[in-house]
Parts: sequence; structure tokens; C-alpha cells
Amino acid sequence: ALALVPAWEAAEDLLLQLLLEQGKTADARARIHRRLWQRADQSDLWRLLAITLDQRDRLETAFYACQRACRFDPDNVEAHRLLGWLAHRTGRIAKAAESARRTVALTGGDVPAAIQAAFLLEAATRIGTASVAEAATLAERAVFLAPSAAEAWRALGHVRLTQHRWEDAEAALRTAVELAPDGLDAARQLAGLFLGRGRLAEAEARLLHLLRQHPEDKIGRLLLAETYQKNCRYDDGLAALAAWQDWPDGALRAAWLLADRAAPGDWAEAIALCQQVIHVGGSVKAAGEVLARLAGLGSVEAEAALDLLPRYEAWKIYRHALRVAVYRYGHGPFCRLARLAQARFPDEAWIETAAFLRRGSMRISPRPRGRRRRGTGIGACAAERGYPRRARPCAVMIKSALLIWRAISTLPCCAAC
Repeated sequence: ALALVPAWEAAEDLLLQLLLEQGKTADARARIHRRLWQRADQSDLWRLLAITLDQRDRLETAFYACQRACRFDPDNVEAHRLLGWLAHRTGRIAKAAESARRTVALTGGDVPAAIQAAFLLEAATRIGTASVAEAATLAERAVFLAPSAAEAWRALGHVRLTQHRWEDAEAALRTAVELAPDGLDAARQLAGLFLGRGRLAEAEARLLHLLRQHPEDKIGRLLLAETYQKNCRYDDGLAALAAWQDWPDGALRAAWLLADRAAPGDWAEAIALCQQVIHVGGSVKAAGEVLARLAGLGSVEAEAALDLLPRYEAWKIYRHALRVAVYRYGHGPFCRLARLAQARFPDEAWIETAAFLRRGSMRISPRPRGRRRRGTGIGACAAERGYPRRARPCAVMIKSALLIWRAISTLPCCAAC
């Protein structure tokens, strides 16, 4: 048809759809570029270009292409739908929520739009640009309109998890799994719910069933390894990750398992895995947390590895590690980490306070399971010692180093402790 009528746009559109379905993204992209060169204001062409870029993992470029599609045609439903997912995947949570609301308005709140909006608005609640009630309303609408749609029930379960309505979340996710037994996401979320609630046997059974159906599922293996770690079955956890330690997330979970098992040679292997993660461009923060845990336990090699981290990354890691050590690891790890942090950052006010508490021989015990301490981190311990509450240097957020320094200057002299 195109050989007879080269400018037949309907035939070109069908050919582009066929090329995309067959995975021939290079051919599709070349045809799209040629047509955009002739006429650059075609919204659907920009949307299709965004799809080809997304398939090549060029998310930023795909986002801008899809944004241009929405600009040329503000009523293009599919462009707004795609823009919502691309904005979410590139970290533009507020933009994703805006696109989801626009899609709902254009479609009148049909089932796919309501499902997408429920997920994206739930994510936007974490930055304050949406409410959980709004996401819940859309998820409930999707379930009402399509009670046999597994994805609608999964959206409802996802929102119920955010609302801490555990029984309702479990019921919704179980329904999603029953409606789509081969679905990955609902089964993972249900297993994660069991894991978070301490129902380790149910989480293990669910994950083993999932991995029998999908043996290559990496996320399922990570969850299974975490389940074994919480059950102190370190060998089983390492066996579950045996073939996945080249993957950064798998290497980090294996490092945690080795750190907790603490057999001869385990710490050295855990440090090597953390260095491997950093070398391949993985999460420096996550690897640094494992190294800080080992340094708190007394590993000299972990101390040396922490010294090699960039200054700002090390600052964040020490701040988090000191706070965690207060209520989870106890007095010994806290004192070691306070000493290391003071050596690396001698001018930081909150580290000065941590060192002061260490020199004062303040005993810190891990928080008993099921009990909460008033306040968190070093500030709570300082309050228990009778120090002013305004001298909390390592709470959830440090507002001003200057104010903290002035607060520290009012504390008793450490030489008298």
C-alpha cells in the first residue's frame, strides 16, 4: 500500500504499530523521525517515539518526547497515560500525579485510568501533592467498575497498605492473586505484607510458590532471602542468592546475610561484595550501611573501606548509622561509630554530641521488640540523660547546625563526666 501511495498516513500508522509489536524499534524510530521531519506537530508520532525510546531505556528523552506529544494535543489520552508512567519512573512524582488526574478527567474515570491514578496518586502522597483518600476513592471505583480485574484489586491492596489497613490489604491482594494466579506483582506484594507483619512461614510459602512459577524473578529471590535472614537461616538465604550476586541488589542482600552470620571469612566477603556494588555504580548509601554495620562490630577492613567513600556520602552514612545504632545495635557499635565519625568529621556539631555521649559512658540498649521509645536517635538518649530536647543532633532531620552547636555549648563539660 505504501509503495502505491507513499504519503498514506493511515498505512504508515499501522506499519509503525506492527514494527513496535515485533520489537523492531530501530526501523520504527527511523520512520517516525522521517515523518516528524516533514511535520513536527503530530502528537501521536511523538508518543510513538517516546515508546521506542522507553524500550531502549532512554527514559529522560522518552519523557520529553511524550511531554511534547501532550503539548501538541492536550486531549491525547494515550499520551497523558504514558506521560504519567514515564514521569513516575524518572522521579517526577508531582508531574505523574498531574498526568494521572488529567487522564481521569479525559476518560471520565474509566477502569485503566482509575487504576493508574490510584498507583500514581498513592506515590504522590509521600511528597504531599495528593491524599491517600483520593487514591483510595479511585481504587474503589476501579474495583466497583471491574470486580473481575486483578489489577484493580491490586491497586486497592496497594492503597490499603499505605493506609495501614492490613486486613483489607491482605483480602484485596489475595483476590488479585486468585484472579491472576500467574501475576508477579500481586504475589510479591502479598508476600511483602506477610514479611512486614512477621508472618515468616506464610511469606516463605508464598515466595517459594512464586519462584516455582517464575524461577528467574529477581525481586522474589530478594524477598525470600530477606525472609530467611529474619528467620536466622543465613545459609538458606545465601543459597537463594547464589546465582544472583553479580546483580547489585543481590550482592547487597548477600552482604547483609554474611554480616549477620559472622562465620570466619564472612566479613571479608561482605566487604568485597560492598566494594563490588560501589564499583559497578550501585547504591553507595546501601553499601555504606553494610560497611557501617561491620565497622560498628569492630571490622578494621570495613573502617578502611568507609574512609574511601566520598565525603558527603560518608556523612550521610554515619548520620544514619549512629541513629540506627542507638535503638538497634546497642552501646558498643554506637561508641565505635561515634569514634570513627568524629575522626572523619571533627567539626560537625551532631557528631560532637555523639562523641560526648560516648565519652560520658551513656549505656544504650537495643529497643525491645514491640516497644517504642519516645523520640528517636541520639536526641532521645540525650533527653533520657536529662539534656535539653533541643540538643537532638541526629533526629529525623537536622534543621540548623548553628542552633545545634549553641545547644551543645549549654551541656555539662565532658571532662566532668
